[in-house]
Amino acid sequence: MTLASAESKVIKKIEVGDNHCAQLVVDMGKNSSLCQVDDWWLNNAWHYTAWTNGDCPKPYTHLDRIEHPIGVSCVDLNTYGSPAVAPLVDDVAEEKTIHNISPGGAHCTEIYINDPATNAYWKAHGYQYPTVLWPVGECDRKIYNWFNRNGTIAEGVTSKTWGIHQN
Repeated sequence: MTLASAESKVIKKIEVGDNHCAQLVVDMGKNSSLCQVDDWWLNNAWHYTAWTNGDCPKPYTHLDRIEHPIGVSCVDLNTYGSPAVAPLVDDVAEEKTIHNISPGGAHCTEIYINDPATNAYWKAHGYQYPTVLWPVGECDRKIYNWFNRNGTIAEGVTSKTWGIHQN
């Protein structure tokens, strides 16, 4: 492979992987005594002969990381991924609410977990609240319309118990 011509001062090479795209950007215009782009490309171009010319295709549009070869900070090796998938609610929720209807159906208890992604109690005991028994969300206020009591389970974890009131 030869050095870039004066007309094409920026060399872009890509390689698409399973869930990312790597793009090498060699800007010959940045060649200087501090950043010897010409020498680096002359000695390393053979590593990239199988790579395709150009920019990363869709869906690889999110720049995840920029790296540089050792000693050549003006050559970029960019890693692109797909735009992030929406994270699970536990990872971003400021508060999580779960509820459970007591045997017999007379009461419904809600538990509020502040910052479930980092809450120590939830990390240690969350497995004790399977969604089959403790679905996400509040008690149905059309049925459980009477406040009974509240409590603190642990730091950042509180509860309220609701009952049925008939007029």
